[in-house]
Amino acid sequence: VKHLISSSVPNSVYISLMSKTTSHEYYEALQECFKDRSLVVSVERRCQLGEMKLKENGDARAHLDKMSLLREELTAMNNPVTDNDFFNMATSTLPYATLARVSITKLYDSGASQHLSPCQDQLINFKTIPPKPITAADNWTFDTIGYGDLPI
Repeated sequence: VKHLISSSVPNSVYISLMSKTTSHEYYEALQECFKDRSLVVSVERRCQLGEMKLKENGDARAHLDKMSLLREELTAMNNPVTDNDFFNMATSTLPYATLARVSITKLYDSGASQHLSPCQDQLINFKTIPPKPITAADNWTFDTIGYGDLPI
């Protein structure tokens, strides 16, 4: 029973259970941990997550760690934040100067006949076309709005 419980709770909760030896102690610890996890708390946590801002020259790692902890708490309250939403929240909390310092690794498949890019400003000879829907492997649909050449 303890193994089943420990494999189904977030890491932050599991750490608090590690010192417990019986299933009854696990139950009491979990009951204490989740007693105030109501809908109101869940909404409050989601608001906190959405309103966080990193100060200029602040510690980005600590900031993102705090955001990850809030996300984990929301998941434990059965109110998970999707990867896409978390990415959008995280990048919107960073000041412009921090975003400008972020390096992005680019990998191109030179054998592919076409590439997709959300970075229109990186394309040369860009030409606009009527929106055309494209469905990704995860069934997410988005529109292509043009094409151009990508300098390598």
